[in-house]
Amino acid sequence: VCSFDEEALHALVSSRDRCIVHPSSRGRMFWDMAGIGFLLFDIIAVPLQAFSSYIDFENQAYFCTSLATSVYWAIDMFAAFFVGYHTRGSVELSRRK
Repeated sequence: VCSFDEEALHALVSSRDRCIVHPSSRGRMFWDMAGIGFLLFDIIAVPLQAFSSYIDFENQAYFCTSLATSVYWAIDMFAAFFVGYHTRGSVELSRRK
């Protein structure tokens, strides 16, 4: 016979919900501002790659910036699953909804 421990289930759900970040937190705002900077870089750099025969894209600064941009977007896709959201005038921080 399997017993259902409601307190253990509540503790498990509560510990999982602690991983959810408030969408207006200082850390999330900083992350989003960094995203704006990386987005601006992509808006300028990606179209310029069509002129690679005229512009040198082999320098160290371009390589480091494009690598940082790629890493940011990869992490951001994963991190988006752990951010709360606004709904009907309140903030939802539960993973179950």
